[in-house]
Formats: sequence, structure tokens, C-alpha cells
Amino acid sequence: MLAEGLLDSDYYTNASPNHTLTIAGISDVPVEIASGVRIDRRDLCSTHEEADILITQHAISLSLLGKSVRVVCDDTDVFVLLVHFYSSKCKGSNAAPMIMSSPLKERAVVDIRATAEAHSDIADDLLAIHGLFSADTVASLHGIGKATVIKVSKTGRFSLSKVVDVTADTKSVEAQATNFICAAYGKITQSCSSMTECRVKCGTKNREEWCIISKTLLASTNQ
Repeated sequence: MLAEGLLDSDYYTNASPNHTLTIAGISDVPVEIASGVRIDRRDLCSTHEEADILITQHAISLSLLGKSVRVVCDDTDVFVLLVHFYSSKCKGSNAAPMIMSSPLKERAVVDIRATAEAHSDIADDLLAIHGLFSADTVASLHGIGKATVIKVSKTGRFSLSKVVDVTADTKSVEAQATNFICAAYGKITQSCSSMTECRVKCGTKNREEWCIISKTLLASTNQ
């Protein structure tokens, strides 16, 4: 109802000429209201229903138009999308600065442009990394933190280009993902050719470590 009210001609013809309002989600084509005129933004047409994608699309579009952007959001998915697409779409252009801030005032403000530049070496793989290790729609991998993942990615030895390639075959995707995950678990699993082998080696290592800990505790107890 709110969106319908904003799109009523009685409202937008009298709206302030100093501001531009873009309304998305009502249909595939967003509507822009500026200086009392309604414009269908077909260049921003999207059939994606996820708000994270729409936020990123609009933010990048504004930055490329030379308008400074502030995204008020506290979502890791949005942060990853902004950094990835700012790096891929805005690099080498005269794109305007972009920041991301939380709705909560006490939290830090993140400079998206500075982050994209600082991590340009892994920006292309960022979506795949996030999907494998930290997205809230996938199971987390035990014992692998963000610092470890970034360290492995920055070596440049474990590409994830196939993981985000919709035309890639399943075996290639699985092979790249397996190599990266095994590398993240350390030297003991780097030579593994499958996740099954990786699990077995990790399980064996954990049992050996627990045996050492148990023996140490038993020895100290008997003293």
C-alpha cells in the first residue's frame, strides 16, 4: 500500500525536486520518481526476488553514475556482494565512493571502495568463498575460520572460478571446491583428492591428538 501511494500521481507530481526516489519490488522494472516525473528504469530490470541482489544492483548503478552511495545494512551477504561487484564493475572507472553502515550507530562504517581495492586479488573468488564457507544457507565447515580462508585464497594457488561459473560441469566445480577446502585444513589434507579422504585424514589426526592429550592428563594425574 505504501508503494502504491508513492506511485500515485497526486503524490509524485508534488514531490520535492531535490530528491530522487527509486521503488523496486512491485514489478521486475523499478520505478524512479524525480522532479515530479515517473520513469520506468528498464536498465535496472531484475527477476531476482532476493533483496540483497537488488540492493547491490542499485548501489553499483548509482556509484557508476558518479553519486556517492551509503548502504545502510547489517548483512554479511550484502557486504560480500558490494565488494565483489564494486571490484568487477567499478574498477578502472570514475565510480563514486561507497560506504556501508549498520542501522546501529555504535558499529563501524565500512569503506567498500577501500575494501575492494585492498582485496582486489581475491575479489573475483569472493562469492565462491562466501558460498563455501560462511553463507547462512550452507553448512559451516568445522575448524575453518575467515582468516584461514582469506590466507588460502591470497596464495593464488586455489582458484574457485568454476564454482561461480554456471556453464561449468559438476566435476570441475567439485574438484576446485575440494582442493580449496583441503588446503584450508592444512598440510595433512592438501594432497587429498576427495572430501571423503579429507574427512578420514582429519578424523585420524583428531583421534591422535586426543590420544596424546589423554595420555598427558593421565600421566599428570598419576604423579
